[in-house]
Amino acid sequence: MMDAGLLRTSEQQFREHLLKNASRYFADVSEHAASVDLVRKAERPNSQLYEFRLTDGRAIHHVFVKVPFSTTDAISDQTTTRSDYERPRLFPKANPQLKGLFEYRSLRAIQDYFGQLNDARFGTIRILDLLVDPYTIIMEKGHDRSFGDLFRKAHRLRPESLVDRLSIGCRNSGAWLRAFCGSSPLAHCETRHSRAKEVQADLGAFIEFASDNGGGRRFRHELHRGLFEAAESILPARLPLGIAHTDFAPRNILLSHDGRVTVFDSMSRWRAPIYEDLAYFLIRLKVSVPQMMSQGVLFDASTLARLENEFLCGYFERQPVPMAQIRLYECILLLDQWAAMVYRLRKSHGVYRIAVQFQTQLAQRYLSRYICWKLSEIAA
Repeated sequence: MMDAGLLRTSEQQFREHLLKNASRYFADVSEHAASVDLVRKAERPNSQLYEFRLTDGRAIHHVFVKVPFSTTDAISDQTTTRSDYERPRLFPKANPQLKGLFEYRSLRAIQDYFGQLNDARFGTIRILDLLVDPYTIIMEKGHDRSFGDLFRKAHRLRPESLVDRLSIGCRNSGAWLRAFCGSSPLAHCETRHSRAKEVQADLGAFIEFASDNGGGRRFRHELHRGLFEAAESILPARLPLGIAHTDFAPRNILLSHDGRVTVFDSMSRWRAPIYEDLAYFLIRLKVSVPQMMSQGVLFDASTLARLENEFLCGYFERQPVPMAQIRLYECILLLDQWAAMVYRLRKSHGVYRIAVQFQTQLAQRYLSRYICWKLSEIAA
C-alpha cells in the first residue's frame, strides 16, 4: 500500500510554499509583488519533477521541486521489496521514504564541496530547501544545456565544433568524478563490493540470468570462460573505493559553452569500486539506446573513442589507466542493464509490450556482440 503521507504532494501545495518563501530564496524578489507559475510537470519512473517560474515583474527565477518517487511506486518499510528479487541487481534500491533526504544531503554536500574548490571547470546547483512528509527537494534550475541532449546530436552528421565542446565536457566530467570520489562519506553512506569475491558472486548471478533470458548456452559459456575468469585474474583482492554517484551519465550533467560541468542526481549512498562510475559513464556514451537500436550505426566509433579518452584523461591525468578493470565493469553493468530490460518486459502489457519486446531483442543482440568485443579487449 502507498503511504498516505507520500501522496500529499500537489502543484497548489508547492505554489503556496514557493510564494511564501520566494523572497527568502532570492533576495532580488519582492515579497509583496511575487508570483509563482507552473512551467511544466514531468512524471518519471522514479520521481516527479515540477518546474516553477518565480517573478516580481523585474527579477525572474526558475526552480525545480523534485519528489523522489513516482505516483506508482510501491512503498515498503524495507529497503528492498519482493519485486527486487525478480532480477539480480548490483545494489538494492533505496527506500522511497528516504530517497529525498539522502539526495538532499548529497546535493548540499556537492554544492558546498565544489563551491569551496573554486575551480572554473565545475559548476554547482543551488539547493534551496527540503520539505518533509514526504522529503521533497527544492533547487534552483541550472542555466546550462544538458550534456545528454548535446551528446544525442553528436551523430555522424554533427558539426565538428559540437564534438570539440563534448570533448572538453568529457575531460572535465572525469576530473569532477575524481574529486567527488575522494570526498568525505555522508552519514547514510555504506560500503559495498570492497572485495573481489563480492563482485564475482554478483557477476555469477548476472551471467546466469542473462543466459536464461535471451542469451542462451553459447553466451553463458563465453561469459563464464571470458568474463568470470577475467574477474578472478584482474581484480585485486581489495578494490579501490570512492564515493559512488551510481547514475553518472550525461543526462545528469549540465555543460556550458566553455566546458564547465555541473553534476546532479546522486544520493551518495555508497563507497564502491571506482571502476563502477567510470564504466557507467562510458557505456552511457558508447551503448546508448539510440546506438543499440541502430545496431552501432548512429555514432561514429572514432568520435566515441575520442570522448572516452578525454574522460579517462580527465580522471586519471598522468596516472596509468586500469583499462582491463574498467572494461570488465562495462560488461558487468551491461549485464545489469540486460536484467533491467528483461524485468521491464515482464512488467509490460498490451500493445506496449510488443514495442518493448522488439526493443529488448534489438538491445540484446547488440549487447551480446558488444560484451564479447570487450572480452576480447580484456584478453588481449
